[in-house]
Amino acid sequence: MSETSEQALELFRSGEIAGARIGFQSAIVEVPDSSLNRYYLAVCEFRLKNFEESRKQLWAAIRYNPSYAKSWYYLGLIEERTGGGLAKQYFEAALLADPDFAKAREKLGKEQAHNVSGSKTAPVPVSIPQDRQQSDTVSVLEEDDPAGPGKLVYSSQRRLSSFGRHVFLLLLLLPLSIIMLAVLHEFRGPKELVLIIIPLLVIIVLDAFLRSRTTRYVVHERRLDIHSGILFRTVRSVWLFKIADLTMKRSPIDLLTRNATIDIEAETGNVGVTGLVPPKGERAVLFAHKVFDELRTAVRDQRGEIKKMWY
Repeated sequence: MSETSEQALELFRSGEIAGARIGFQSAIVEVPDSSLNRYYLAVCEFRLKNFEESRKQLWAAIRYNPSYAKSWYYLGLIEERTGGGLAKQYFEAALLADPDFAKAREKLGKEQAHNVSGSKTAPVPVSIPQDRQQSDTVSVLEEDDPAGPGKLVYSSQRRLSSFGRHVFLLLLLLPLSIIMLAVLHEFRGPKELVLIIIPLLVIIVLDAFLRSRTTRYVVHERRLDIHSGILFRTVRSVWLFKIADLTMKRSPIDLLTRNATIDIEAETGNVGVTGLVPPKGERAVLFAHKVFDELRTAVRDQRGEIKKMWY
């Protein structure tokens, strides 16, 4: 493999899929006929749920190396995700390429997989469609499945009351307005006070509301995603095996609004999770404690398997 490919593969294995995507695209430009680079790019596309682009790259990889079982396997996964009818055929092709491929065997079922690998009448190999044989297009990527984030555990927007700064400003709004008017010697009655308070009140509440609606916490078995931003959307992903420390804290404002903050110290930077929306009938603080305990356990387990390959 080229140096570019090795760097991209290192990023891929460490979970930095966005960086790996750029690397594999560059590697394909350098060596267009590398089936392995195209396979990894296809896996990344699959994990971003760009199934059509993933399918293109897989057919290109198969064109250069039709005996690579994992390419056929991922074609089968794409058929499963998109509701196609060729998944079984692709899994059989994966087993033809590698009879010991356990994941393909699981997909087909033990009894059927045994027939595929042991029967004298082997299944007809899948042929490459003509419209796929000249596909050289390259595109985007990210992550999912065996090496991906795992099953969805929790997803919710941030509680409106969890914006401590906004709550603090609201508490200070009335006395600050009175002091400001008194200093300026312009306080003649409640009208002036209302003219100052109402616009500020609307701005503070509207900002907190928009931030609440645009902030979402998505917790998977192996990864935490934080979506945020009003005009410019960002997604911060933290793989659990990269988390070095977890801290739970509650400020005076959190005590007042019944919220809690989970501070996460990770290799890629620090993030905070505040204002988790609890299930109906459950107290927010108790739910935050429960999430904190489960995250701590999951991090310990993931770090224990840190040498696992992320395929």
